[in-house]
Amino acid sequence: MKPLVYILLIGLIGLNGCKKFERIKGVDIEDWDPDLALAIVNTRASVDDVLNNFETGGFIDIDSTTGAMRLVYEGNLFSVTGKELTNVPDFTIPVVDSFITEQFDFPAGDVIQQADFKNGTLSYSLKSVTSGDIEVKLQFPSATQNGQPLETTVMINSNSTATGSISLANSSFDFANNNDFPVRYIAKEVANGNRVLLGTSSSITFQDLDYSYVQGYIGNYNFTLPLDTIVLDIFKNWKRGQIYFDEPKIEIKIQNSFGIPIRLTVDKFDAYTFKGGVIPLNSTQLTSGIDFSYPSISEVGKTKETIITIDNTSNLPNIIGNVPKEFYYQMSATANPTNTPTSNTFFLDTSKFNVDILVELPLYGWAKDFVVEDVFSLDLSLYEEFDYVDFKLITENGFPAEAKVQLYFEDENGNVLDSLIHKDEPVLLGAAPVDGNGKVTEEKKESIYSQFPIARYANLRDNAKQLRLVAAFETTGGGNQSVRVYPDYALAVKLGARGSLNMDEVLGE
Repeated sequence: MKPLVYILLIGLIGLNGCKKFERIKGVDIEDWDPDLALAIVNTRASVDDVLNNFETGGFIDIDSTTGAMRLVYEGNLFSVTGKELTNVPDFTIPVVDSFITEQFDFPAGDVIQQADFKNGTLSYSLKSVTSGDIEVKLQFPSATQNGQPLETTVMINSNSTATGSISLANSSFDFANNNDFPVRYIAKEVANGNRVLLGTSSSITFQDLDYSYVQGYIGNYNFTLPLDTIVLDIFKNWKRGQIYFDEPKIEIKIQNSFGIPIRLTVDKFDAYTFKGGVIPLNSTQLTSGIDFSYPSISEVGKTKETIITIDNTSNLPNIIGNVPKEFYYQMSATANPTNTPTSNTFFLDTSKFNVDILVELPLYGWAKDFVVEDVFSLDLSLYEEFDYVDFKLITENGFPAEAKVQLYFEDENGNVLDSLIHKDEPVLLGAAPVDGNGKVTEEKKESIYSQFPIARYANLRDNAKQLRLVAAFETTGGGNQSVRVYPDYALAVKLGARGSLNMDEVLGE
């Protein structure tokens, strides 16, 4: 997260990137002005600069018509492809007669009407028990390859066995009769054309079948989906206070190109919050499962979308009010959840479904005493040539939120040595005024001057190792009025420093 006041630290922390002053020899002290003024920051930060700096997948979305903004956190996509749904294992058909029908070995419960294979091999071992060479024509009446009947001719020498294989690439098998697959052969003696039978040890084996399309009933199949997390880093530095977003929502977006009924079950959807611990997300839309939209048999190759929106009708506003750190969710999916056989469902090897979880926080709401805190490393020994340092800060705040800010200098153990801003200073950034619609009418200007004389600065220079920021935010109207944030809101910051150089240090004396 990068709250509005964090930009104020750019100047102070940026000093650490400057080079240490080189010691100067041969300069007459009477010609030297020991005061040095530095313009550290003169910048203007927009909403994108201030907020759009997420570490965990968040982004800012802007409505092109209204200009309304929202923070969107997106869970990692997970998907399942058709290749994971089912498989056809290798199997062998004994050729014990000139016409046989065998059931294709699909997984239990699958009733397949049609399967198209992009790869695969049909291997044969055909034994002749006849004196004299024979010609065998193998035919597969319910299969085609490249639109032509699938068949092959094999020559077998007298009383021997012929082996070989054919590719099943671009083949299509029809299993319209309860997964049945017929095989026929016609074997004739080459010398006289008489028909003969093959030895009963003959066989045909289907291997490495790689389907591209399957039509029929796939059975009741369970998909395993991973546990996933959405981290809301906008709240990661929260310490106390209240915040409310108008119209927060969670969207579950499903893209599905499987032509079969699939139901998504939400097994777990919990928010881990700062204030309320673990809070389960409760919504009637999740209790009975989510049925995917899916393409019909006439829409092969198309993708259907299902969107479920969880909003203020759930306990989501309460979860957001308890300042969530992250959402954890575990889901599962089931194909043909009602277990109703049908021949009009299908899938491709490229079919898939994706599930995307979006947490949306419209930049419209209020905050009251919403305190954040963060710690930054600091090394003032780089400026040992200074006797004292004074800071002057000028801000022009175009956001409808004020911030009571304090910056504490601490030693390496976190003990407070001093503060940048006088303890009696009530507000560093005043909120910009808004109209009745919660939109800023003009920017709010503020300035502050902070002195660090010799003893005070020496203590920091020698002992300060870190800087702790504590900022309490409150929207316009004491946090009692919802306000919007628009893309043209900005914060201008000018930070200058003036220091007195220790000439003995500079001159190396």
